[in-house]
Amino acid sequence: MDIARDVVSCRGERFLTNWPHLDEAAVSALEPNAARSMNLQLTWERLRQVTPADAGRSSLTDDGVSKLVSAVEVEMGAAPGWWRTVVSNAWVYDNGTTFYPIGDVMHARSPMAGKPHTESVKNDALTVSATFEPASGGFPYELHATANGATSWTANICAAGRQSLQGLGAHAVELRLEGNAVVVWGVETHGAYVEKLSLTDGTTQTRFSSDLWMARQR
Repeated sequence: MDIARDVVSCRGERFLTNWPHLDEAAVSALEPNAARSMNLQLTWERLRQVTPADAGRSSLTDDGVSKLVSAVEVEMGAAPGWWRTVVSNAWVYDNGTTFYPIGDVMHARSPMAGKPHTESVKNDALTVSATFEPASGGFPYELHATANGATSWTANICAAGRQSLQGLGAHAVELRLEGNAVVVWGVETHGAYVEKLSLTDGTTQTRFSSDLWMARQR
């Protein structure tokens, strides 16, 4: 399924246009990693509703966000409180662009937002870290796993899928361990995302993007 390959590769344009017509049986028949990612994206699109517009913008409905976060947590583990709050407080402009108020969280988590910031998590055997510039927005970045000072694996994180930026952005990230996986929770001004990777080799197991790696913002 070409659309599934798009989602696994962090390209959301065709999914955004065609998701209402996708066959659920065909999605379920995909290999497990692709099926999990596709099902999360389908769940979000079905639940994503907005309140009536007020002064040129709407909000995402509380019920939709709550159910979506619950679905994400089934796959990814417990969401950080700040991630849930920012997604719940998002608003949608008349042109469809979604804005996530992440600025205060960014400054609380990384006071020197204009400089490279590192988030890390570790267990007895492995340290996993991500370095990014919060004020540059949700561009892709790398996740590095090390053991005894040596690199075990490196993986690419699609993040919000940002490819360009005018002015300053805002971006916050938290890494969490869930069994034999590391989960990357992130939000920037125009997208929330979660990526789950194997601790063994950095293989992506599931990924989710609220705005389909910027496809909704274009």
